[in-house]
Amino acid sequence: MTRSPYWLSAAVLAAAFLAQTLALPHPQTVTRTAQAARVGAQLGAIASMGVELPARADPGARATATPEPSSNPTTPAAQETAVVASEEPTQAPTEVPTPTETPPPTPTPPPDRGKLIVIDPGHGGKDPGAVHTSGGVVDLTEEEVNLDVALRLAEMLRQDGYRVQLTRSSDQSLGAGQAADLQARVDVANAAGADVFVAIHHNGSVNRAERGTEVYYCSHRPYADANRRLAQLAQEAIVRNLRQAGHDAIDRGAKDDIIRGHLALLGPRNLPRPSRMPAIIGEALFMTNDADAAALKRPEIREAIARGYFEALKAYFESGG
Repeated sequence: MTRSPYWLSAAVLAAAFLAQTLALPHPQTVTRTAQAARVGAQLGAIASMGVELPARADPGARATATPEPSSNPTTPAAQETAVVASEEPTQAPTEVPTPTETPPPTPTPPPDRGKLIVIDPGHGGKDPGAVHTSGGVVDLTEEEVNLDVALRLAEMLRQDGYRVQLTRSSDQSLGAGQAADLQARVDVANAAGADVFVAIHHNGSVNRAERGTEVYYCSHRPYADANRRLAQLAQEAIVRNLRQAGHDAIDRGAKDDIIRGHLALLGPRNLPRPSRMPAIIGEALFMTNDADAAALKRPEIREAIARGYFEALKAYFESGG
């Protein structure tokens, strides 16, 4: 069908209307009521000419804008991390307690065996006792060896629950002259009420070939049997421990003191106040013999001698002594 010039004029008018509609002033300068009235009049004029207008979106509807893509897109891992970080509250740092040092266990005290032993390290002070010489020079004295063995024995006995008293604990004499010194040693044992008196000595002889171990007791006492038994126990234990320590000990046996005349310590002879308990005098090795003296210079040999006395005393008391 041929379009008339009238129809073309209407189309031109409609196009002008659309352009005018798109160029409407900002709502802040023209009120929405006046704008709607004007648009309605123009649409009515176009419609009277028989021109169909394209559908127009509802001016009151709002289009949903598509968000522009971010220049820093968030990865799923980052989103998950962000969620976790926002959901879990930050915890305050936990104070680490200072570790406390466990105190060492309290050692169990030894049992009180109810026995008192007086140990007498022979000689001391101005009296060195027997000595060993090498090239005419004294290199070992009995007084120092006696004291060392006595201190070792005292420690062993205390560790095992026995009470101990020494007549001396340093290089000293107990009286002016031999008689006074011997009496002072016996007085210590009597005053203490000792159960046993042990005099620790080491032998000497003009014959440098003499060597070996011997222990003396006194048979001229009311408790002669106890003296003999203790002497025999000490003799056996000292020899055994010396051999275990590697020294070739010679067993000279337990002997009655009447042979050597040690009754100043062991019995009533020569002293106005004799000892009032079982007693022995030990002569573990000879100071004057080269082999025995070389052994006595070794701490392990002195320890073995002390161990022999300890084992003998323990056996003596445990068997009813």
